[in-house]
Amino acid sequence: MERRERLVELDYFNAAACLMVMLIHVLSLGVTELDRGSWQAAAVYLPWRLAAFAVPAFLFCGAVKLGARFRKEDGGPKYGPYVLGRVWKVYLPYAAAVVVYYAVLAQIHYVTPSWKGFFSYLWLGNLSSQFYYIVITMQFYLLMPLWRWAVRRVPWYEAMLWAAAAQFLVQKGGAWLGFPWTDRVFPAYLVFWTAGLYAGRHYGAVRARLEADRRGIAWSALPVALCAAVSWRQFAAGWEALPIDLDVLKLFTDGMSILLLLTACISLQGRAAGLERALRGIHRASFFVYLSHCLVLTLVTYWLLQAGVYRIAVQLAVRALACFTVPFLLYFVYWKIRRRVKCM
Repeated sequence: MERRERLVELDYFNAAACLMVMLIHVLSLGVTELDRGSWQAAAVYLPWRLAAFAVPAFLFCGAVKLGARFRKEDGGPKYGPYVLGRVWKVYLPYAAAVVVYYAVLAQIHYVTPSWKGFFSYLWLGNLSSQFYYIVITMQFYLLMPLWRWAVRRVPWYEAMLWAAAAQFLVQKGGAWLGFPWTDRVFPAYLVFWTAGLYAGRHYGAVRARLEADRRGIAWSALPVALCAAVSWRQFAAGWEALPIDLDVLKLFTDGMSILLLLTACISLQGRAAGLERALRGIHRASFFVYLSHCLVLTLVTYWLLQAGVYRIAVQLAVRALACFTVPFLLYFVYWKIRRRVKCM
């Protein structure tokens, strides 16, 4: 059996990305419901925007792990076992989550039960706002031989140019052609996956460079914060004539944010034992929490509205409390049950 190199900083990275996804979904209610020109909207929108690189970060992290496995002399994982493993560990839990969500949402009349509707949700990953990531990442997993060939035969700078061109064409061309699912096809995120593959393939050199240039990388926080501020101003005031395309610019700020987070995770090791333990625990629970947290948010918001609680501030506070506790408690119960079953 293949023994994998343990890159602990990627566990911390994954945990942080999971928390950011949860934050995005907690705050989304405020982004859509608050008065755009208010300070309350700004207080919600800015952290929401700053955390919006979480899905590219997840893809980058997964690609780093795969690229690191390509460094092995035997070429890394075999295609059949690799894909079956991804189906077992990723797609089947996702499918089970879709069943649970569909059953619960049908009970509260958020969806109309039908087999056609169910399989459409399963295929497109659009039953809940976080599910599309599974649809995208499975496409990347299925193309594993292409990635193995690329990191061995194509220089990184050529691969990044091709990836950027493909991503731009899909994102912009899809909009021009009226294709509604550009956010659910893998080329729309190809830059982040490609960067992760090459970073993983040469991870020792990449890590050494990040450690040596921590101060320079820290300066990346300035353009990231500036773009978030401009984005908020556009959101609040409706600046339609800005001379820059913030969607294109987001490609670069997401990359900067990923470098900032990875560098912080590398620097963390050996410096904060309590925080490291917490991040390891979050990492272990992260996939379960990722799949389940939006159902918790939906039910909590539904119950608040049924109880006549309409104040957005109260809803946001209760949503945050529930989202950052209940999914982890459910995972703890699941882990206990699974452990007991294994011991029987």
